[in-house]
Amino acid sequence: LGLNNDQEKMMARFKSENKIPENSPSSWSSPTFLDGVTDDVTIYRFLSAKKWDYDLALKQYQAMRKFRTEENVGEIGDWAKANPAKVDLVNALFPVKLQGLV
Repeated sequence: LGLNNDQEKMMARFKSENKIPENSPSSWSSPTFLDGVTDDVTIYRFLSAKKWDYDLALKQYQAMRKFRTEENVGEIGDWAKANPAKVDLVNALFPVKLQGLV
């Protein structure tokens, strides 16, 4: 990510205080996926968005984690697998792809 020493230390502190293991499956050095919650890119995004103000980034990050837990965001994929007809209907009504509008 091209971080300086202070930024690397802040990332490590952020992971430690949020109980994110340094070698988590979603760590930047891991060949697995970026999960949008505990991966290094997401942590970087929160810290850089707040101009490396640790307390502001932490507050925003914790609010995101709370929202994801309360709204069961992690279960969206399970719902989609169990309801393919509804997914097809949503895709037909809202033809949006990852690249943008169809």
